[in-house]
Amino acid sequence: KGFTFNLMCVGASGIGKTTLFRTLFRQPLIDDPHPNRSEDVSLVTRQFDMKEANVNLKVTFIESRGFADQIDQTSSAKNIVEYLEKQFDVFLSEETKINRCLGSFHDSRVHACVYMISPTGHALYPID
Repeated sequence: KGFTFNLMCVGASGIGKTTLFRTLFRQPLIDDPHPNRSEDVSLVTRQFDMKEANVNLKVTFIESRGFADQIDQTSSAKNIVEYLEKQFDVFLSEETKINRCLGSFHDSRVHACVYMISPTGHALYPID
């Protein structure tokens, strides 16, 4: 059956989230055209099946788009938090069913979140 690994990468636009994923998993991502700056924060999910040393690995890469691009950044994390909570709610719902089937259930909870901080500048921003 193999393993699943769900990786979320959050950071400002153009900081290298997609490049980090390409480097870690040696996967060429097909970039869909998107602007460098976005008016709102959205999440893009991509899934890949890999085989490493005869072990099947299903990798899900969740990338933030538009994070910290707004002037008012008070709600930048809102969509990200809602996504994380929704994944836990979906898993809890499946786990509490009388006739549950967790063996074939795709666990979409995030295993790791990489928060990328801009290497330029002299200090952290308030959103960091």
